[in-house]
Amino acid sequence: MKKLKCIIIDDEITAIESLLPLINMVPELELIGTFNNPLDALTFLRKNDVYLVFLDINMSALSGLDLAKRIANKIIFTTGHSEFALKAFELSNIVDYLAKPIYFDRFLKAIKKALGHYVADNSSAQTLIDGYLVFKQNGATVKIDHDSILFIQSIGNYTAVHYDEKRIVSPMGIWDIEKILPQNKFVRVNRSCIANKGKVVGQSRKEIILLGGRKLRTGKAYKDGNVQ
Repeated sequence: MKKLKCIIIDDEITAIESLLPLINMVPELELIGTFNNPLDALTFLRKNDVYLVFLDINMSALSGLDLAKRIANKIIFTTGHSEFALKAFELSNIVDYLAKPIYFDRFLKAIKKALGHYVADNSSAQTLIDGYLVFKQNGATVKIDHDSILFIQSIGNYTAVHYDEKRIVSPMGIWDIEKILPQNKFVRVNRSCIANKGKVVGQSRKEIILLGGRKLRTGKAYKDGNVQ
């Protein structure tokens, strides 16, 4: 996945400086600007590709809440004023709300939420067309020949499709993907995994072995040869 371009907006220089080392410790982030004037930041956002904004709320020129209503970028509020939390989460583009001082473990949880939003915004399984599973990712269409799929795995609220030593992550649930796969070629081997029958090279009562050596445990309801 490409890095998420982000900026910081805070009218306190010390607050900006405190965020810099946290951002630098997360390889998925690319900081492309810092602003202590929210009006300057608003102009920048209108002209540049920015996914994530770290935004203070209590600023003199323009409040963070008012600025957030004017933009569609994903926002993580960074503020010392916890009383704004309920009002902040009324906005659809809010990812998280961090109270100052911000510690790295809590900061990282917010970034994981932002990454989840990014995946959801840029990857969605559509349908199975002429033997292909079709996805949208980063504005492009990705067609995966179902014969190249090794297995499909549920990961939290997302689903990973493993194919040709690659993988693509979709916000579509594994149950929904299962509905559009040919049942004669794919089988659910446990609650979180679907295997391509043509890639199964071995099986025991507790697991199956896929081409390349990958092993998947078999759930109770899928044992006794049901994957063949």
